Amino acid sequence: MNISLDAVKSYCRVDGEEEDALLLSLVDAAKDYLEGAGVMEPEAEEPLYLLAVKALVLVLGATGDANMWIAVFAD
Repeated sequence: MNISLDAVKSYCRVDGEEEDALLLSLVDAAKDYLEGAGVMEPEAEEPLYLLAVKALVLVLGATGDANMWIAVFAD
């Protein structure tokens, strides 16, 4: 499943192109994190998977810590 950089930038409220490489790296990290948690990347577009990746990118970008994902949704 291809995740649009523009969709991620819009979700994270990022303008310009300065952070594009970082955001792409965070998308890859989010996908890896989800895979490690047993959530495989779907072949077709799946809105909940897309939301999970975008939310993880936001958390990773803000904190640098994927474990914040658990803290955010555990409460």
